[in-house]
Amino acid sequence: MSNVTVGADAPPQDFNELLERFTAWAEGEPDVRGLAVFGSRAVPGGIADEWSDLDLILVVREPSRLLEPRWLHEVGTPWVSLVHASPVPGVEVLQVLFEGGFDVDVVPVPPGAVAAIAGDPAMAAVFEQGFRPVIDRDGELAEASAALGNRADVAHDAPPLPDEAEFASTVRDFLFQCAWATKKLRRGELWMAHADCDGYLKELLLRMIAWHAGATGAARGRIRADGRYLEWWAPQHVVDRLPGTFARYDANDLAGALEATMALFRELATATAEAAGFAESVGEADQVSSWVVGTLAGR
Repeated sequence: MSNVTVGADAPPQDFNELLERFTAWAEGEPDVRGLAVFGSRAVPGGIADEWSDLDLILVVREPSRLLEPRWLHEVGTPWVSLVHASPVPGVEVLQVLFEGGFDVDVVPVPPGAVAAIAGDPAMAAVFEQGFRPVIDRDGELAEASAALGNRADVAHDAPPLPDEAEFASTVRDFLFQCAWATKKLRRGELWMAHADCDGYLKELLLRMIAWHAGATGAARGRIRADGRYLEWWAPQHVVDRLPGTFARYDANDLAGALEATMALFRELATATAEAAGFAESVGEADQVSSWVVGTLAGR
């Protein structure tokens, strides 16, 4: 790789300047065949804000060389970097936090790989948020961009509703976990009870929020099953109740959060079942809810 420095002595002023540095560096590297921005920052004036990161895909003849962080000093001053697996098997990501708090995900791939990666279900939704070629020496990125544009509507589809069996399984899983969290709290295992309430139970609550928003048509925007931008797409009455469902590291506060989580989940599950036409009721929640409330009251 080149030893040419492209203005890395001072921290960048913003992500635009940081992208300019990456572009200048890549233009001086013959092995780099393409550079593209993907995700929220790929669309100027889109959903990205000052807190969004910068996602880059680099088409390079030897991707493994870019997983070594030394070259990053030619772009800026990295505070910390790490390599982790991407959702696509065999593709790794170099995650970097530059001086100034600028975080960047660099995905180095070999020539000819972009189309397959963009077509992988695990990455398609991310790429379809935005994909903008910056350097495209072989035309590969233009082809990928055109293919993504042909199915742009896919990224805006609501997540599919479950079948009745999956719905019922999620409800029962939630009820069991509520009972276990209650027992841990009564035993005095605050760490584990907190992990249940604000961890696993919140994952199930998020799943139900997304199902409810899709089934009832109450979504205020594109539903994200991973919880991204929930404050903008979930029904406002749901967002307003979420603060009460999270707990401080305190037994009384945790008990209240657990009860609030159960109440919200039950209401959403009931409305979702009705909207989806599921015969499965959430009546099982009555007995479990009563036991949880009574058991917590006796702590």
